[in-house]
Amino acid sequence: AAGGVTSHAGVLAQKFGIAAVVGCPDLDIGTDAKGVSSARIGAYEVAEGSLISMDGSTGLVYSGICRFTTERRGL
Repeated sequence: AAGGVTSHAGVLAQKFGIAAVVGCPDLDIGTDAKGVSSARIGAYEVAEGSLISMDGSTGLVYSGICRFTTERRGL
């Protein structure tokens, strides 16, 4: 999938404060001869319905759900 931080989707996501992954050049999505959807990220195949987490800052992709914490800083 192509895109980037200056793509239309990237600019709109930033304007509205929405997290978005707008570029993942190693991602290949397709269907096999039987019509089953799958995705491949590099050498890793992701089955349809699998949960993944994507870090919008680094572009890293993780299998499953990643827990994270946020820090709020006062003025």
